Formats: sequence, C-alpha cells, structure tokens
Amino acid sequence: MIRAKIYAALAAIGLGLLALLKIVTMQRDAAREDARRAKKHLDERKKIIAVEKEIKQEVKVQKAKAVEAIKNGKVPDNIRDRNNF
Repeated sequence: MIRAKIYAALAAIGLGLLALLKIVTMQRDAAREDARRAKKHLDERKKIIAVEKEIKQEVKVQKAKAVEAIKNGKVPDNIRDRNNF
C-alpha cells in the first residue's frame, strides 16, 4: 500500500513536471512568434520610412526646379500665382 502511494506521488510529480515543461515550451514558442512578428513589422516600417525619404527628396528636387524655372522666367504668371512659389 505504501509503495502504491509512493508510485502515485511520483507519477503526479512526473505529470506536473511534464505540464510545466509544456507550458515553458509554449511560452518560448509564443515569444519566438512575437519576435518574428515584431521584426517583420520593423522591416516593413523601415521600408516605409525609406520610401518617405525618397519622396521628400524628390519633392525638394522638383521644387528647386520649379523655383529655378520661375527665376528664369520660363513659367507663366498664372501658374506661378496659383502654386504660390
């Protein structure tokens, strides 16, 4: 009878350890998935920022060209007034 109780206690401890191991593994997997998602989001954000910088640079170039054209008198007055250069 004592042996049965010992075996039952050992089995319960073993099952508890297995459950704990499963929980730890699930947490680790969830953390990996979260890290993967965060990295993907960061990569997408970096791409967006790069495109925004390119657009800003292109706007600067176009505006500089427009200002130069106005200075040289190559732009009609009605366009110059409408665009507020």
